[in-house]
Order: sequence, then C-alpha cells, then structure tokens
Amino acid sequence: MFKRMNLRAIAIPVAMTGLLAIMVTYPSAASAGTGILKNSAEQKCMTNGGDTANSAPITQYTCDGLAQQSWSYPGILNTTGTGTIVNEDNGKCLTDGGSTANSAPITQYTCNGSPNQVWTTTVQGLIYGPITISNSHGMCMTDGGSPKNSAPITQYKCNGSANQNWLM
Repeated sequence: MFKRMNLRAIAIPVAMTGLLAIMVTYPSAASAGTGILKNSAEQKCMTNGGDTANSAPITQYTCDGLAQQSWSYPGILNTTGTGTIVNEDNGKCLTDGGSTANSAPITQYTCNGSPNQVWTTTVQGLIYGPITISNSHGMCMTDGGSPKNSAPITQYKCNGSANQNWLM
C-alpha cells in the first residue's frame, strides 16, 4: 500500500504539470484566428500600409494577400469574442487611442494590454457572417463609407450600417 500511495503522489504532480502546460498553451492556439478583415460594404481589406510606426493610421485597400493585411485575433473564436487584433506583419495592435469621438482614427501601437487595444466582435446574423468590431466606448470600426483605397478606418457610434460590418 505504501508503494501505491507513493506512485500516486508522483503521478499527480506529473499530471498536474502536463495539465498546466495544456492550460497555458491551449487557449492561445485554440482561440486565435488569423486572416484578413474585409469591409463587407466596400470589399476592401484593413491594412497598415506596411508602416511599422506607432500611431500609424489603419486604412483600407484592395485585398492583395500581403502580410500588412493579415491580422490575428487571440481571444476571438468563431468570429465572436473579446481580445486584441494584431497585425501579422509587424506585431502591432489595433488601438482606438482612447478617443470617444466619432470619426477618430484607428491606429496601430505596440501591444501593451491597455483597454484601448481590446476589441469585441459580434456576429451579425448567421454564424461566420459579417461582424461588428467595437471598443469599450461603444464605438464600432467603420470604413466611413468611402470606396477609395487608403481611406482611413475610424470609429463611429455603433449603428448597424453596412460600413461597420467586417468579414474575417
């Protein structure tokens, strides 16, 4: 009986260590999406234009498959959730800059965990359908209704317009 108890005492920490490793690595791998963010109204992709600077504006551009248009969204699974949105090309996070004003620009900044870098995605209608991307101020990302390349991505009070719908 003593040996049996001793084996259990060893097995539990080993099992717990393995479980802990799974708990640390599993959520980020399981809940991270990667891809483009395309506006459903204008059919343009969100991009940083290849800029690596903090506070560089985020704009829209014809989808071209370049890394500057590729985003990862840890914490956002199946197009719904809350988390950061990170550019795959330079590792910078989308930020609202702390503004609560309509038409304030969405920019990129070194990821720092601030509330200004946390976004919530909500599916509009069918699963995997268009989503809205909103911040803690109740503002949604929008293309502003412009069909032009390099038009700025801004925030605007969420109103359900097609310009606030995005495809992941």
